[in-house]
Amino acid sequence: AKHYHHLFDTFIYGTVLFIFGNYSQSFNWITSVCIFLGLFGFAWIAELPFSKVSLGSLKNWDIRLKIILVVGVLVIVAAAGYHIYLAYNFQIDEEQSLLLPYLLALCCICLFIFLSTIVVYKYQNMSFPNLKRRIIRVGERNRHIIMTRDELEERNHDNTREVINVDDVIFIDMPEVGFHLHHWQIFYYLAFFTRFNDPISQVCAGLVIGIFMHGVSAYGFHDLLEE
Repeated sequence: AKHYHHLFDTFIYGTVLFIFGNYSQSFNWITSVCIFLGLFGFAWIAELPFSKVSLGSLKNWDIRLKIILVVGVLVIVAAAGYHIYLAYNFQIDEEQSLLLPYLLALCCICLFIFLSTIVVYKYQNMSFPNLKRRIIRVGERNRHIIMTRDELEERNHDNTREVINVDDVIFIDMPEVGFHLHHWQIFYYLAFFTRFNDPISQVCAGLVIGIFMHGVSAYGFHDLLEE
């Protein structure tokens, strides 16, 4: 069932990207070749011995990985500048270029996703303690035992103590939600803006789609918010 779920997600994400990313107009052999370069190139980097780390441990990264990160960021910034230039030269009509809508979409969509994620993150983690207190009050009123699942398992494995029936327990496992930005999400988002009939833009399109495909293939469609 999980594989079908991933196939369905791939179809949905791919269809949305193909339609709204203008790939019906800009996709060609250059993009196709660069997809494989992005996919296998990023996979090769990800399999290097010093690159098996997460962004949270950035301070402890190997210097070689930090250099790769800096180079990657510089390439993305340079590509972004070039695409802004392309948007400036792309005329919607005789009086207006694509620049303003392009920049608004680039900034506003990113800002909306980020802020909505922060709101959900704050709400979830602030709600758990209050919910936990309410559960404890209800449990005590009904003479239930209040504990976490780990505490119950530890208690029932202790041969010196009485085994507790699960039906007599109200569990208060309240996992906190954490923010985790995955590379498939970054490059999927960027793929919507490599939409021009320009060789450099088509190269960038292939690379970002390839890296997006690597993230999905290796780790699945993980969410921004995770327990």
